[in-house]
Amino acid sequence: MISDTTKPMEREQTGRGDDPGFVSLLGGIVTDFQSLLTQHLNLFKREVLDDVKKSRRAAITMGAALMVGALGVMLLSAMVVGLLAWAVPQVPWWGWAGVAGVLACLVGLAMFTAAKKLFASITPLPEETAKAIKEDIQWLKN
Repeated sequence: MISDTTKPMEREQTGRGDDPGFVSLLGGIVTDFQSLLTQHLNLFKREVLDDVKKSRRAAITMGAALMVGALGVMLLSAMVVGLLAWAVPQVPWWGWAGVAGVLACLVGLAMFTAAKKLFASITPLPEETAKAIKEDIQWLKN
């Protein structure tokens, strides 16, 4: 068995960087940080993909709503114009078509506003993951 009492001076001069325990601890910290950063990036990617899926669903829903709504508005407008022209023959058919057109525009505006709110609820950059990554980078700098 070798006595370690003769080397305290040498150990003080070499510094803590040569201590295998310190190197191992530092390596573990770096490995843990890399693992944490990888997990955050995977979470970021998953959140972005979820937002893309939500955006696609919102766009498809909006497109379908616009097509069905446009067809419905055209048919209802033709019906309302015909009904009003029949009920009040003193007003020409084009006058009633104008009234139906204004109403259709108001309904379209309401639908557009609802779709705009749906798109506004989608965040393109996941804020929580970005914040966590910034904190990790700040921690690494310190």
